[in-house]
Amino acid sequence: MTKYKHERYHVSDGAFVRSFIYWFRFSFKKGVRMAIKKKYELTDEVIVVDGRTLYRIRALRDFGSVRAGELGGFVEAEDNLSHEGNCWISDDAKVFDFAEVYEDARVYGYAMIYEDARIYGNARVYGYAIVFGFARIYGYAQVYGEVMVYGLARIYGYAQVYHDARVFGFARAHGHACIHGYAQVYGRAHICGFSQIYGSAHVFDDAVILDNARINNKARIFYRSRVSSFEEIGGVRADIVPDEAISDD
Repeated sequence: MTKYKHERYHVSDGAFVRSFIYWFRFSFKKGVRMAIKKKYELTDEVIVVDGRTLYRIRALRDFGSVRAGELGGFVEAEDNLSHEGNCWISDDAKVFDFAEVYEDARVYGYAMIYEDARIYGNARVYGYAIVFGFARIYGYAQVYGEVMVYGLARIYGYAQVYHDARVFGFARAHGHACIHGYAQVYGRAHICGFSQIYGSAHVFDDAVILDNARINNKARIFYRSRVSSFEEIGGVRADIVPDEAISDD
């Protein structure tokens, strides 16, 4: 047995009632799962993450690009990875707690998915990415690098989040949006279109970035600001306020 040390991040410590609801929900799903032909099994290879025992999985049949006998990543229980669709966890990726991977999603590399996060559709999460809380990654979205996505954040469509970016709170990224570098998107910010947030930029509150806008360097876009078209906001520090005035420190 290998003990895996990792600095785990939490949205909250939760409560007894929430834990009971999860237990009830997964107990119900267990009965449904019994009627589905299994596509993988838990092996005897285990690691311990934050006191949780995770098992490496092994494919029982061919599906998608996976072949019978192929070893995958680690799960805490079969509830973490659906037996339906072509979804798969590979390499040393880990999915545990009440997190789920389903449909045709893939999680690989050293990615870690936990708490109540969901990865589905044709989404890809890899590298050293960490997704937790109630975050959702779906559609054809890609999350990779050393990214963290958490809270109630949603990444979907063809959006990409990579490098060391952070997306959290109620933030949304979709369309062909890209968030990368050391950028942070949070609050109820909405990133869409072909827009890009990068550098050390922060977009938060109820800000909306769309079309082909570029927010970079140390720019701060917040409150109910709206940046669109081919605008590029950057500089040492540019703050966008509701009337779209720009000020540099």
